[in-house]
Amino acid sequence: MYPKKITSTDSPIGEREYKSMLPVGSGKSFREISDHTVRKIKRIVYPFLELPGRHNLQWTSGEILDVVVQAGKRNTCLEDTVNSLNLLKPKIVRGIVVPSYPTSDTVFNRAKKVDTREWINRYEEANRKLLESAVKARVFKGWVDLAIDIHDIPFYGKRNTRGIIGTKRKLGTNYAFRYMTVCHCAEG
Repeated sequence: MYPKKITSTDSPIGEREYKSMLPVGSGKSFREISDHTVRKIKRIVYPFLELPGRHNLQWTSGEILDVVVQAGKRNTCLEDTVNSLNLLKPKIVRGIVVPSYPTSDTVFNRAKKVDTREWINRYEEANRKLLESAVKARVFKGWVDLAIDIHDIPFYGKRNTRGIIGTKRKLGTNYAFRYMTVCHCAEG
């Protein structure tokens, strides 16, 4: 299936609306656009993902979520992301090196304080808000190509655990978590 040729009369995206979401300036690199997009998304999503904490907490909810976003951007685990960020930007107080970013244990401990059902509700609300802002910016005007992939992650626990499905035998197990990813494909 070949992509449809876009003429000037049937542009799938309202150019002005879409370009208003991009950073201002002439030489826009992929990194600048990516960082700008992440900042816009964080501004919308972070209020929904607020992590509970006491009055004397060391790391704010935003700082913890920033580490998670960095791990996602780098496509690495939290531990590796925290270690590399602390090496890149060390914080020195009175000659002593202290961590600049929260540890992965801190991230997990703060995230565990929110119930699973509550996380699902928060993500659905944040996703709804993101889609509303994208529709308002007219990002979804016209036809788009989507790439859909299905991924199985092997599971070695009890087979009647919630979210587990039976699959073809792989890596010593017949059970897996199944995830679907949907990506918007566009020529750049």
